[in-house]
Amino acid sequence: MSACPTCGKEYSDLKVHLNQSYPEHLPEEWQTCHECGKWYSKLGAHWSMSDCEYPNMSRYQHEIITGILMGDGWIDKDKKHPRLSVSVTEKEYLGYVHRELDILSNGVKLKETAESNSSRKSRPKENYNDLYRLSTICHPSLEQYENWYNSGKKVWPDNIKMTPIILKHWYCCDGHYKDTNGDNYITISMSNEVDNTDKIGCYFSNKNLPSPAWQFGESKLDGQTWPRCIARWTVDQSEKLFNYMGEPVPGYEYKWPDRLNTDVV
Repeated sequence: MSACPTCGKEYSDLKVHLNQSYPEHLPEEWQTCHECGKWYSKLGAHWSMSDCEYPNMSRYQHEIITGILMGDGWIDKDKKHPRLSVSVTEKEYLGYVHRELDILSNGVKLKETAESNSSRKSRPKENYNDLYRLSTICHPSLEQYENWYNSGKKVWPDNIKMTPIILKHWYCCDGHYKDTNGDNYITISMSNEVDNTDKIGCYFSNKNLPSPAWQFGESKLDGQTWPRCIARWTVDQSEKLFNYMGEPVPGYEYKWPDRLNTDVV
C-alpha cells in the first residue's frame, strides 16, 4: 500500500489512483509520456521498459549538452542507455538547464552541502558552497557522446562545430571573466585538452572567431598534481566572443560584462 501525497489515503496501486484523479492528486514532479499520455514519476524508466518511443532531442538541446559536456558535465554509462550529469554550485543555472531540456531532465538535486564538503576535506566552510547536480534521463541519442571517452578519458572530437549556445554553456562551466583595471577578458580552463590546442583553435577559426593564446603550467589540490591549460583571449577578442554568445544565462550573469546583464535569457 502506498499513500497519495495529496489526499493521504493509501492505495494498492498508487499509479492507477493518480492517473484516475488527474490532475487534482498528481504530484507536481510527475510528467506525462508524449506517446501514451499516461503520467509517471520516472519517464526514463517507462520509456526503457515500454513500447513508447523516446522523445527526440532537438538541435538546441544537443548544443546545450555539448557545451556542458565540454565543461563540468560527464556521461554515465551504467544503464541501458547513457545519461548526462553535471554538478555545479549555481543552482539557478541548473534550474534553467532543466527547463530547457524539459522532459529530458530528471531535475536538480542537492549533491553535497558546503558543511559536508569542508568537513570531508578538512577546510574552512567559507571555502565552499552547496553543490547541486542535474542528470538527464537515460537516452539512446546520448550514445554519440560515449565516443568522447574511447581513449579512457574525456577527449573532445575534432568535428565539433561551435555555436553561440555551445560556447555559452562551455564558458559557464569552465570559463572565467577577468575584470582587472578595466581590462575585461575571457579565459577558459581545459586541462583535459592540454595536447590538443590546435584542435581547439580550429573550433574558433572555423567560425571566424578569434583563436586564443595559451598558458601552461601545473595545478595542485589535495596532494594531486595535473597539467594546467588555460585559453586566453585579449580584450578585443573577448568582446567578439561576448557578442557571439549573446546575453548570459541565469546564475552566471557575473561572467558577463554589466552591459549585457540587463535582460537575462
